[in-house]
Amino acid sequence: MLGLEQKRHRYEIALSDLLGRDIDVDEGKYEVAIRKVRNGLVGEGFETSAGSARIVSDYEDVQEWYSEG
Repeated sequence: MLGLEQKRHRYEIALSDLLGRDIDVDEGKYEVAIRKVRNGLVGEGFETSAGSARIVSDYEDVQEWYSEG
């Protein structure tokens, strides 16, 4: 499980022992969140040929398409 939060230490006190993992900071930026989630999944043994830059680009394409509809 990966936990992301916009501001450092926001939930640290209450959730510091959540499944033995600390909450990570995404700074409110989707690019950071995508990179951290992708890298976290790879670190857990998930295989992917897509780097975080490609995933961010695909995400931005979908968001652009969605906002046009």
